[in-house]
Amino acid sequence: MHRKFFWAIQFVLLTAILSACTPQVGTMVSMVTDAKPKISAWETVAFTFEMPEGAEQIAHITARSDDESGPGDARARVTDKIKKASANIGANVFVITNVRRDSEATTVPAGAGGFVMMEVDVQVIEGVAVYLENCENCVLEDDGNSG
Repeated sequence: MHRKFFWAIQFVLLTAILSACTPQVGTMVSMVTDAKPKISAWETVAFTFEMPEGAEQIAHITARSDDESGPGDARARVTDKIKKASANIGANVFVITNVRRDSEATTVPAGAGGFVMMEVDVQVIEGVAVYLENCENCVLEDDGNSG
């Protein structure tokens, strides 16, 4: 009886430790001011590297790719996350302040109930979601997909 209990405790502790080592996937939004009405057409959110004149800052956003598909799709996955997060808070422009690739350790299931630790590349984009008056489907100098 004690032996089964000991193994159960080890399993729970191992699961907790491995979960803590899992990379942060997703989008972090830090509001600067109140959100505007949601934009339903999230695909129309524009990207730029410079703050447009007259733009109202709404939030700082950091988005990370996941490792669900190949590295060629990382930028598209991150920009889609940013567009959706920006549109949800009523921002129609995203000003990119930082683009980087991180290498993170993650665990993946292996046969026989085990886990394997591996390194994955993660695309990270940081910036500011802003609202720009008279910017329906506006096109700015850079759409965030070049480079």
